[in-house]
Amino acid sequence: MSEEEPLPPVDEMPVLQDAVKAMKLDLAVSDTGEVYIFHQSPMPERVNWVQYDRELLKLYFISEKGRIQGVGMKVMKKLDEVIASAKRVYLIRRENGETKSVYEMPLVHQLN
Repeated sequence: MSEEEPLPPVDEMPVLQDAVKAMKLDLAVSDTGEVYIFHQSPMPERVNWVQYDRELLKLYFISEKGRIQGVGMKVMKKLDEVIASAKRVYLIRRENGETKSVYEMPLVHQLN
């Protein structure tokens, strides 16, 4: 998923800056309860799952190497109920109106 320069080792940089600082992101849910995250740039590392912290109303990308990257936007209350009951999320990269990639991955709910 990454076309950027390699990141330093995870022990040197376990947490990345919020994704919205590096790319345009949109969060959407469907009437059937599906959760979608649209992004325009490649992710810095392959994402294995998305984690939801319902207390903070925040989503996080967790990479295959264990690195954490906040999505960087607070989940609106009207989307919270749908996301809180979802089991998966679709990470969709779109560029110039064209879909470049679609990944279905688990949506893990953080227990506080």
